Amino acid sequence: MSTYENYSIVARSYDQTRAPIGVAIILDFLGHNPIALRQQRLLDAGCGTGNYTFALSSELGHINAADANPKMLDRARLKLDGADNTEFHHARLQALPFGATSFDGVIVNQVLHHLDDGTDPSYPACREAFAEFARVMKPNAVLVVNTCSHDQLRRGFWPYALIPEARERMCRRHIPIPQLAETMNNLGFTLVGERPVIDPPLQGEAYFDEHGPFSPSWRNGDSIWSTVSDTELQAALAQLDELEKNHELDRFVATLDAQRQNVGQITFLAFQKHQDTH
Repeated sequence: MSTYENYSIVARSYDQTRAPIGVAIILDFLGHNPIALRQQRLLDAGCGTGNYTFALSSELGHINAADANPKMLDRARLKLDGADNTEFHHARLQALPFGATSFDGVIVNQVLHHLDDGTDPSYPACREAFAEFARVMKPNAVLVVNTCSHDQLRRGFWPYALIPEARERMCRRHIPIPQLAETMNNLGFTLVGERPVIDPPLQGEAYFDEHGPFSPSWRNGDSIWSTVSDTELQAALAQLDELEKNHELDRFVATLDAQRQNVGQITFLAFQKHQDTH
């Protein structure tokens, strides 16, 4: 469960500014498994409100979706009401309620930075989650990770320029991609795909709303805002207000968004479990 975002509240408005980006990429990566997609059993680890579970449910044989927040799960269940190939579980990623070698694939979308690693640069909570993924995955199974590189966090989100201290704190919460890959290699996995996404942005069209940071529901679409102190928030909104008064807001957003178009906001990584891994 996130140690800084209250998803019991955010669940009410989360889907207003979030969509399942990269579904085609996930399906492509899961295709590295020789088992046909419609026969695969998938774990959606940290499923949230079920956006990815819903988007993938017609493509996979069966999906088990797990999340640590009951309110997010309630939303997901409503979204998948009537789908006979999905199951939902209240569970932490570090303690999954499944037997060994249960799944042909695992997806984890924008979740790892919510694990409580504190300031430990070895990211112990992430390593525990990865070990659990390895335990429940079959040989040849594929893990698809959707995360942000530090470069993407620093250059891919125009509002983060308003909250630079929070941006750096968020970088520290994201396990660096080379470190993630090394951890998976040590667990018996091979990196079989890496793909940054330029468009669309995580918040969809709402991302381009220049006045979005003034709205609590807009800010709820990106958990970084829950790490911002009142002082930092007021300074950010004052800067935004000043830019608008000086007729510089359009240029400010356009200049920063040009960087996003170079680096994107998110990166999908695919790791395949070795056949001889036990």
